[in-house]
Amino acid sequence: VVFGVIFPCMSNILGVILFLRAPWIVGKAGIGNAFGLVFICCTCTFVTTLSLSAVATNGKIRGGGSYFIISRSMGPALGAGVGLCFYMANSIGAAMYLMGTVEAWEVAMPNAQLIGVGDINNIRCTALVLLCACLLVVGGGLKYVVRLGTVFLFVVLLVILCMYLGCFIGPDQAGTQPNSYSVNLLDSGVKTLTWGGIGRAAEFAGDNWGPAWEASQSAYPADTTIYNFMTMMGLWFPANTGIMAGSNRSADLADPSGSIPKGTLFAQIFTSFIYLSFIVIYGCVAPRQTLLDDKFFASTAAFPFKEVVIWGVMASTIGAAGACCWGGAGCC
Repeated sequence: VVFGVIFPCMSNILGVILFLRAPWIVGKAGIGNAFGLVFICCTCTFVTTLSLSAVATNGKIRGGGSYFIISRSMGPALGAGVGLCFYMANSIGAAMYLMGTVEAWEVAMPNAQLIGVGDINNIRCTALVLLCACLLVVGGGLKYVVRLGTVFLFVVLLVILCMYLGCFIGPDQAGTQPNSYSVNLLDSGVKTLTWGGIGRAAEFAGDNWGPAWEASQSAYPADTTIYNFMTMMGLWFPANTGIMAGSNRSADLADPSGSIPKGTLFAQIFTSFIYLSFIVIYGCVAPRQTLLDDKFFASTAAFPFKEVVIWGVMASTIGAAGACCWGGAGCC
């Protein structure tokens, strides 16, 4: 249950949106709306998990993972169409995750690139190398996928713990950023921002409770969209996907009918708690403008140093890419 379902699901669910977009979403939507839209997304995946659990316990599950479950529930005609879409989604998802890995790698190690930071061919070539490495691991068998995925998941969980510690310790403490710090914004140059830690929750929570859909933001200057509750929910929802990662390994589970429901439900509930808690925490540790202008506020508030989140982004994307490669292969 743990290594075959829980760890793969958690590795696939916990992604870059938590690290890069969660503070910004709180700044735009406010604590109340952000909590509501994340809760709705979590509820949708929870209901889907219940449906998956019901189907998984209704008969014997063989190889094929989610495709097997879908095809036996909806019939071969619809099952084949859904299975093909599922295969394509996993394939494209692996490519997108690895491109995200390279973007984080450019930030972490700008002098160790194949071509050069900012060059689109650098992203293509480096992502291709990573994809070949993932395919070798997947080709080696499930035991190598489990081992590698477990390592990356523990890195992600350690980074999340550092994010919790940073928010509760607050600024002006050993290893954290000071109360006032400077960020280099793409549209307006260097700007001084502030944050206060959980100790100033009473001050920040009231100011950040309501939405500010039309407030100016400098974290993503190219994004000129006027968001509302529904569009912001569409932006967040991909962070809740990934619950099928455990069921994709049905052929390698000793008791898939028992392991898939228990493991998937635990992973979904645990990651939902992480998401919802960070929505509240980010709204309580910084003023709204800091959340809207600092693209890497999750890094700024992390303990003991901000670079730890960059490595967390890489670990989460590589782990998710490996899960997608295995999930796509499982459909064949």
